[in-house]
Amino acid sequence: MFQIIGIVVLFVAVFGSFLISGGKMAVVLEALPHELMCIFGAAIAAFLISNSMTTIKATCPTCGEVELTADDLTLMVCSQAPLSYYAFRCPRCIEEVRKPADDHIISLLISGGVRATNWNIPAEALEEHDGSSISYDELLDFALAVDRTDYLAALAEHAFRA
Repeated sequence: MFQIIGIVVLFVAVFGSFLISGGKMAVVLEALPHELMCIFGAAIAAFLISNSMTTIKATCPTCGEVELTADDLTLMVCSQAPLSYYAFRCPRCIEEVRKPADDHIISLLISGGVRATNWNIPAEALEEHDGSSISYDELLDFALAVDRTDYLAALAEHAFRA
């Protein structure tokens, strides 16, 4: 409805001001195709300029709602749907924010121009594991053993002798 009212106001303003200033309507009717091209061209250009960029609103845990462009967001779509997420750097506090992305959010972000990056979880990470977890002490013992032995030097020496 507002579009129709806008077009009527446009024509009244353009042609009304022309008639009030003493213009002859016959001249306008003769130049109508060129006038319409000029008017609608300006209107379309103004529309494209004012609506050229999609604004995406997201929430930063520190700053609240922020406005972003599609280039400000990273969308990571995982083969395991619950692990998909989107991330952005907050323009106010510069903190990186990461949030889960379900199918609905993924489709909204893609429709807003955000490029999706697909990634897969390695099969080993999804395997069932038997036995106890590695303890902190076992991990520390391994790190100390690696520090004590220079495996790269031993490999290089072995290769040099061969």
